[in-house]
Amino acid sequence: MKSKNVAITILLLAGVIIFVTGAIGGADFAPDQALIHRLMAFGHHVSWVEPFAVALAYLGGALLLIPIAIGSAVFLGWKKRWQDLTMFLTITMGGRILIEMIKLLVGRQRPHFEPYAVQVSSLSFPSGHAGNTMLTYLAVATIIVAQRWRRTAIAVAVAASVIVGLSRPILGVHWPSDVLAGWMLGIGLTIACLTLFKRDRSEA
Repeated sequence: MKSKNVAITILLLAGVIIFVTGAIGGADFAPDQALIHRLMAFGHHVSWVEPFAVALAYLGGALLLIPIAIGSAVFLGWKKRWQDLTMFLTITMGGRILIEMIKLLVGRQRPHFEPYAVQVSSLSFPSGHAGNTMLTYLAVATIIVAQRWRRTAIAVAVAASVIVGLSRPILGVHWPSDVLAGWMLGIGLTIACLTLFKRDRSEA
């Protein structure tokens, strides 16, 4: 019961953060303006940061995440772990669709710092890189990884997602609120699915 209450609390908090950042964030939100300029200045002043951020774009991009998701789904199907497979696809592919739907609903434009160091094509809120990275890596950590390694895998998944997310405003392609919403969506949807499917994965 305690774990369920914690899960519900995190879900509610994630939902509030996504709603608030979607409603007030972006070009007219002073904290977004101040923070993105600080992060971009950091990327310009430290020689290795911007190239590293460009490389991270691939770590959180579809060219890597989709093969990871497909490979994991094939593995679960091969093991005949059908409930896990359903949960994994709900988190990863369902989350990817949800992000695109929210982008269309909110309609936020990206920061105007063109030309961008990386190619971008969609709307700004929420960050697909931040959200999809959190969704995919957490799904692998909580569903694929063996029990004895799960806590470490979750920590690595969250850390990787945070680093990928931070790279987006450093490159000037996302507002910080876009990234925060992406993280919260990834965490919230993962916890929702784990709770919905009633799996005993309290480490998550």
